[in-house]
Amino acid sequence: MKAIRPREPARASSKAMVMASVGLDPRIIAGASAKEPHRVAPRADDAFNVLLAAMSLTLYGGARSRASMPRWYMEERGIPYTWHHVDMEAGEHKQPPFKTINPFAKLPALVDSSLEAPGGGPLTLFESGAILLHLADRHGHEFGGNGEEAAA
Repeated sequence: MKAIRPREPARASSKAMVMASVGLDPRIIAGASAKEPHRVAPRADDAFNVLLAAMSLTLYGGARSRASMPRWYMEERGIPYTWHHVDMEAGEHKQPPFKTINPFAKLPALVDSSLEAPGGGPLTLFESGAILLHLADRHGHEFGGNGEEAAA
């Protein structure tokens, strides 16, 4: 009978070490899994771009909210993001921390810290349609230009 040896721990890649050093889950670069479908492998190979992209988008959603639509889009397009589950049954969406993101206390909401809002601070969006348009324009490159040119 063959002896069973314990598996050797996997060596962390340089990207994983960089991401772990700033508090990001290194599994973001490993791709999606059944347990964590929101962890998407980014297309960029540069570790800094991976960090910047992963830190810039935060999607807030909960059970039975329309957050599944922008979440699905980001997964399909390989756009890295952070998922924040909001417990609607506990009323978390009606508490002051979330109401600073969306004063209407509705889900989904997206915070894009790579862009500055007109009043200062990161850009915050709510309503799934507006979130999808923003993602398609700024991160999915669906329109072949930018939104300002398309609107003109």
